[in-house]
Amino acid sequence: MLIGLYAEYKAAVKTGSNNKTEYREELDKKISVLKAYCNILINEIEIALKKENKYLLLVIEDLDKADTSKIHEIFFKHSGILSELNTKIIFTVSIQVLCG
Repeated sequence: MLIGLYAEYKAAVKTGSNNKTEYREELDKKISVLKAYCNILINEIEIALKKENKYLLLVIEDLDKADTSKIHEIFFKHSGILSELNTKIIFTVSIQVLCG
């Protein structure tokens, strides 16, 4: 979903500066709502797991199969978004993708 939102933003940028500012504000709202929903879901899962003495760990794999430019965009330009999720996450990305 995040990559789709970013693609919409890039398309809006080409239409002019007024549209770009408006769209950026709308995009920021959508990302904030998405993060909030994700954190609510994560909290509910963690509450259920703690009853069984278990913990949540997200492992996101196969990122090397995605478009390299999008991976760079997420990890280098917008990495703060990933750190705002309230759980531990392991991202598996090949060194070749990050350095290429």
